[in-house]
Amino acid sequence: MDLMAGHEQRGFEGVFFSEHHFIASLSPTPNLLVATLAARTQRLKIGVMGNVLPFHQPWRIAEELALLDYITEGRLEIGVASGIPPEFLFVN
Repeated sequence: MDLMAGHEQRGFEGVFFSEHHFIASLSPTPNLLVATLAARTQRLKIGVMGNVLPFHQPWRIAEELALLDYITEGRLEIGVASGIPPEFLFVN
């Protein structure tokens, strides 16, 4: 997170996360990463390249993204994704 927060001082315009599951990374929780980074930056655009819609209830992801947009003061950029087949092997 320190590295990403430092991108603002280095002149980067934004940082984007992705959502992936069942791998060794922070990717299962991109919206939490957005909130964490928003608290540490002022101007940096922060986004999720793809919230995997089949893993979320539509009303829940809409509420969560609306709150993140408020927390980031309009710096949130969102994308949605259908997911990748290997990840669906592990869920109902």
